[in-house]
Amino acid sequence: IFRNHLFTEALYWNTEQNRVDPAAKIELDEREKQIIRLLWQEKTNKEIAEEIFLSIRSIEKIRQNLKARLSVRSTVGIFKYAIRTGIIPDA
Repeated sequence: IFRNHLFTEALYWNTEQNRVDPAAKIELDEREKQIIRLLWQEKTNKEIAEEIFLSIRSIEKIRQNLKARLSVRSTVGIFKYAIRTGIIPDA
């Protein structure tokens, strides 16, 4: 496949603009922090939903959004971020 130089530069620029700086601290609201803490306590989505009066689907969506905002692929990535930023105490 042949790509011209201008096309390649445009793709590179777009990729660079959308890249998230892993060192940048992303501010989470209190509900997101609370959900992370409850996940850390090994609670299920159902248990979390009952405790903070949301639907199970809402909890799933919040977890999905956290993964996207933090640029991680799993709950472990969320935990690593939470420990690094002090949301969860480093034990």
